[in-house]
Amino acid sequence: MNMELLSQVCGIISLITVVGSMMFKNIKLVLAINLICNISGAIPYLVNGQISACGLYFVASAQAIVFLWYRFFKKEPPKYFTGVFAAMFLLVSVLGYQTPLDIIAMLAAVTCALALAQKSSTMYRVFMVINGVL
Repeated sequence: MNMELLSQVCGIISLITVVGSMMFKNIKLVLAINLICNISGAIPYLVNGQISACGLYFVASAQAIVFLWYRFFKKEPPKYFTGVFAAMFLLVSVLGYQTPLDIIAMLAAVTCALALAQKSSTMYRVFMVINGVL
C-alpha cells in the first residue's frame, strides 16, 4: 500500500473515531474509541516524519490506555495522573516548538489530557469541543 494512501486512510479513521467517541455515554467505550483515534491519528504524522506531532498522539494513547485500565477495573485513576499526562503533553510540545502558533497546539494537548481524565462522557465532550476549536 502506498504510504500516502495509508496516511489518508488513517486520517479518515481518526476523524471518524473522534466524532464517534462523542456519541457514546459509556466512558470506557469513549476511551477505547479515543485510543483507536489516537493511534490512527499518529500514523500520518509518523509516515511524514513529523515526530513531535506523532509524540502528542502517543502520549494521548498512553493516557487513554492507563485511564481505560483503571475504568475497566472500576477504579478511579489517581488525580495526579492528569497532571503527569498534561506535563508530558507540554514537554512533547515544547520539544517540537517552532513557531508561536505551536502554543495553540500546546493548549489543545492540555485540553486533550483534561478530556481523557473525565468521569463523565458529557464533560469529555465539552473538553473535546474546546480541543477542536483550538
